[in-house]
Amino acid sequence: MTRSTCSLRVKNLPLLAFVGVLLLPGGLLATTYKQPGFAETVVFSGLTNPTTLRFLPDGRVVVAEKSGLIKVFPDIHTNTYTVVADLRTEVHNFWDRGLLGIALDPNLAAGFTACALVATCIEFNADRATAAWDRALELDPTDPEARSMRAAFDICYTRAAFDEAVDEMHAVIERDPLSAYAHASLSVILGFAGRNDEALAEAKRARELDASSFLVVWSEVNAGAFGGNASDMVNEIPHMLSRNGRHPWLMMALGAAFSRTGWTDRADAVYAELSARSRIDYVQPTVLAITAEWAGRRQEALGFLRRAVEIRDPAIVAFQSPHMSSLRTAPEFRAILAGLRWELPVFAPGEAARA
Repeated sequence: MTRSTCSLRVKNLPLLAFVGVLLLPGGLLATTYKQPGFAETVVFSGLTNPTTLRFLPDGRVVVAEKSGLIKVFPDIHTNTYTVVADLRTEVHNFWDRGLLGIALDPNLAAGFTACALVATCIEFNADRATAAWDRALELDPTDPEARSMRAAFDICYTRAAFDEAVDEMHAVIERDPLSAYAHASLSVILGFAGRNDEALAEAKRARELDASSFLVVWSEVNAGAFGGNASDMVNEIPHMLSRNGRHPWLMMALGAAFSRTGWTDRADAVYAELSARSRIDYVQPTVLAITAEWAGRRQEALGFLRRAVEIRDPAIVAFQSPHMSSLRTAPEFRAILAGLRWELPVFAPGEAARA
């Protein structure tokens, strides 16, 4: 290679050859180098002193030029680019110096996943969340965390498209059948959809894979306490509480299980414990609202719901489930949630949970 010639090569597996890009400042320089079994083909032209390239998960190619320009090509078959960064005033481009390397964020999709979660659970802005989910999956269509969270928080919790969310999680599990997180997420979604036997089966599979995960524990409780076999949960949740510090979510589920089995006095005792704890420690007002409703304390439940809206409690998405609380049937419910500008679908009366 001469000083004025720059060569970039990528492997072409079908042809068992190397594809090289040979460039001069301002134009392309052909080479006379020949090796049996190899060929040189122009991939990108019109570049000026390219120094390095990286491939994005979605197939786009990022090329850096020595001067400090960073260009993105849509794929290796398209010789048009977009300049995404101009660092020429920040780069010492002289002789053998310049922009000589770049690195891609290994968690590129995770940033947009985080933005989507904020838009969903804090801003309650479905349109902004959808745009962020789409961008995350555009960057990495196979990212299991982004796909799982989108299935739960966007498709299930926000849009209540339960069957679509289930299908998406099945696709995630097909790619990674040993993911406890994916099986637990599918279980929670199936619980929201009222498919409790399937939800319990997925929760048990998740527990086989990772019994220490709280999401796995919650998936099993969610499958039984709010729509499955509440009697089993009355016996099992106390053991889970001893291992999980009497977690408020588990307490909430125990109150629901007590109420569904006719032990309203015990449901009220669970509410009393959580209410007392909230005076010296933080308990999500959504959890208090749901627990109060299962204890038959509607007005207190509505008061906690107002507080949840006031502080924009992320757990409010739990009300997307028609089975978790009958509070959503209260005449005041939608007016209170109007402060979030977040619309829940209207379920038939028979689909709502009954305390």
